[in-house]
Amino acid sequence: MKLRKIKIVNFGKFSNQEFDLATDQLAVFFGENEAGKSTLVAFIKQILFGFYLKNNSSSFFEDYAPLANLSPMGGSLFFENEAGQTYELERLWAKGNKTKRGILTVRIDGQEVPEATFYDQISNIDGNFYADSFIYNLTTLSQISNLKQKDLLERIYFLGMSQSNQLLALRDGFSKEAQNLFKPTGKKPIVNQDLNAVTEAEEELETTKSEYLAYQTNEQALMAKNKEVESQETQIAKLRYKLNDLHKLQEQSENYKRLQTLQAQIKPLKFDQDQYQEAQRLSQQQQNLVLMSKNLQQQQGAVKKVDEDWLKQAQECENQQSESFYWQTQLQLAEQKSMRLTQEIQQMEALNDDLAQISQLNSDQIKQMQAEKRAYQEVRDQAAKNKVNYSWMVIPLMLIGWLIFQFKLLGLAISITILAFVWWMQKYFSQQAGKQQEQKLASLREQFNHKYQLEIEKVEVDQVASQLAQYQAKKAELVANEQELAADHEKIAAYLQKLQMLLGYQVTDLHSGYSDLKAKLTDAKDQTEKLRQTQQNLDLNQTELSKIEMQLQVLLTKAQVSNMTDYDNLYQAALEQTSLQTQIDALKSSLGENLERLSQMPDFTLLNDKAQECQAELSKLISELSSTKAEVAELRVRQENIANSEKVFMAKQNLANRENQLIKSSQEYLANLLAASIVDRALELASNERFPKMVAYAKKYFKLLTGGRYTDIILDNKLQVVRLDGKKLKVPFLSRGTAEQLYFALKLAFVEQVSDQINLPILIDDSFVNFDEQRIGYIEQLVNKISEHNQVLIFTAQKSLVSQLKQKPVILMKGSENA
Repeated sequence: MKLRKIKIVNFGKFSNQEFDLATDQLAVFFGENEAGKSTLVAFIKQILFGFYLKNNSSSFFEDYAPLANLSPMGGSLFFENEAGQTYELERLWAKGNKTKRGILTVRIDGQEVPEATFYDQISNIDGNFYADSFIYNLTTLSQISNLKQKDLLERIYFLGMSQSNQLLALRDGFSKEAQNLFKPTGKKPIVNQDLNAVTEAEEELETTKSEYLAYQTNEQALMAKNKEVESQETQIAKLRYKLNDLHKLQEQSENYKRLQTLQAQIKPLKFDQDQYQEAQRLSQQQQNLVLMSKNLQQQQGAVKKVDEDWLKQAQECENQQSESFYWQTQLQLAEQKSMRLTQEIQQMEALNDDLAQISQLNSDQIKQMQAEKRAYQEVRDQAAKNKVNYSWMVIPLMLIGWLIFQFKLLGLAISITILAFVWWMQKYFSQQAGKQQEQKLASLREQFNHKYQLEIEKVEVDQVASQLAQYQAKKAELVANEQELAADHEKIAAYLQKLQMLLGYQVTDLHSGYSDLKAKLTDAKDQTEKLRQTQQNLDLNQTELSKIEMQLQVLLTKAQVSNMTDYDNLYQAALEQTSLQTQIDALKSSLGENLERLSQMPDFTLLNDKAQECQAELSKLISELSSTKAEVAELRVRQENIANSEKVFMAKQNLANRENQLIKSSQEYLANLLAASIVDRALELASNERFPKMVAYAKKYFKLLTGGRYTDIILDNKLQVVRLDGKKLKVPFLSRGTAEQLYFALKLAFVEQVSDQINLPILIDDSFVNFDEQRIGYIEQLVNKISEHNQVLIFTAQKSLVSQLKQKPVILMKGSENA
């Protein structure tokens, strides 16, 4: 994992700051003291493994809360793996967050993923492991400088085991605790004090030895008597057990006899309980079906059977309902039409009285009548002319004659007189002709009136003839309507007749009759449907009954019985046999292990004799036990008098307490001693496995750091280094600076060894301040070497080191929030 970018939101003195790292394996941060170098190291550590590591007992990572009251605290680290994927670890904390470690979010190429996706790739190490193995700073060097040569040797030797410092501290703690508990020549340690207390308690008990010996003698006697009591009680218990056993056998002999009697009653019987239960179920179903059939037959008998012919006719009648209502509607319309036509005909007859009489004539007769009427009218008109009265003209003529006489107009008067005479003569003959016509007219009138029964003067033949077509059409329409009306009456009457026949009573209203028929037909249909459904259920019931009977018969045949009664008897017999077997099993169970003994006993009367013998022996032993217990009671009284001595009792109790306290403190001492030994052995085993592998890597680094003055590291029983001149030196004889270089080389070797599993940046924070100029010159080769496997970030205030590394540094400015 290569760190490519540092993004700080708020952390210590930094706010909204980013650092982009080059793609190579080495990055240098340069700045004076308090420029923020250690803050950046802490930022990388805490973003990886959580904030407030000071509260988690971290040795040199303190609380880097923002200097200003800013929120949130934290930022992001961007790593790149070998596949080119970018991991972003963002850890933020704000006031109110429950966790003081901050909220961590892990992303791959911007996509959020579970935390384990990243930490699985670094073997899920914790912050302490990272600080011990990958971070080098002045605190690390100060810890080494404060160690004694022996402790430093151990740190170097056990460096091959992760978290060895903590284990060494744990081992030393156990060793110190053990020394606080016991020292061979000490007096203050707890175990030493407990040993002295036990000795004193033993001496105190020795002073009361005579009394204690007497107590022991009495106790031995008491123990002997107690053993005698125990022996007697054991014999009594055995006899009582034997006596109880004999009594129990006597009681169980009756049960055994009962068992033999019951066993004699057992008969082989073939009976299947499941088949019987199935037969019972089928029999019950059969009874239910028979009862259901009876009920259905009763229901069938209770339902009145409907005449099929009546039902058919009623159905037909119901089907004609709409047609009958149509007939009734047509009848009403026809009646209304008849009334209207009658009224119109009556109106026409009222307007013309002769219309009804003329309507009885045919067309020829009407034409003849019209001709006779016209002939009569001609005769009448002629007679009317001849019948004109000229008498009114006399006065004018007389006036004219007077005038003429007055004016003496004789010629004119004569002329006029002649004219008047001629006119009068003409008139006379005309009147004579008129009388003849009157006679003819009377004759025609009489013939017409007789022939047609009409008065010729009153009848208007032509007018009547013109109205006759309309009148006859209405009459014909009326007749046709009356016929239709009669037909509708006939249809309705027939339908009513059918309703009456079907209903059985007289029906006057079509609607009420149809409603009654419909109700009666519905009831009939319901009855018919009930009969049909009942018959269907009866048929289904009969089918199911036949099926059940067949199945039942099969079971009866299997059971070798003829009917269910025999099967029930067989069941009762089976129950009796089962009851017998149950009693037999119960008796066998109660007899238990005595069953075999009783079966082998020829005569049960011998049990009584053995019981009497056992009872006599038991009574004798009980008497002896009573005497022995009296002796035990006497010895106990004597011992209680000795044991009541306060001095003996307190001495014994004090000795027991002291011994118990010694055991506890000794156990605690041995536990601490053992724990220290186990931790030491675990360190030794772990380092023995890993340390030789580390030495091969450490040789190269140690040689570089010492400028070639030391060429080899030898691991035998002791750790030694080989100088350039071939001389071997043990670590205790090295200078502190050289020992630190060896420790530094071994730590780098450990990081290189685990780089295939844990590849994280190595952080070096001014770890070379104690190196002289010559040694700093070796740093470039060292850094280039270790950066082959791990990314290296150097934080330094040494300009010479920056120049030596030939890297463009990231400049951190003192007193500034931004670098």
